[in-house]
Amino acid sequence: MLCGRPVVATNVAGHSEVIEDGVVGFLADAPTVASVAKALERLWERRSEAEQIGKAAAVRIRQLVPPDPIQVFSGKIKKLLEAHR
Repeated sequence: MLCGRPVVATNVAGHSEVIEDGVVGFLADAPTVASVAKALERLWERRSEAEQIGKAAAVRIRQLVPPDPIQVFSGKIKKLLEAHR
């Protein structure tokens, strides 16, 4: 998504919280070959929109992931350590 490409993923582990199906990528209903194949087919059917979908994916993930996630994580660790002194 950060690279501006449409994503195809299975609908497990919170992927649906990040990936809006048909907008920034395509979700397979289950982690099976048949389900992933259907999701890939839906992407193929909309291949003329792939660039737009990829751009939307990049915007979406940048809304969710901070520019410097390491700094955010280390800041949270520091706060936890300070709270337990």
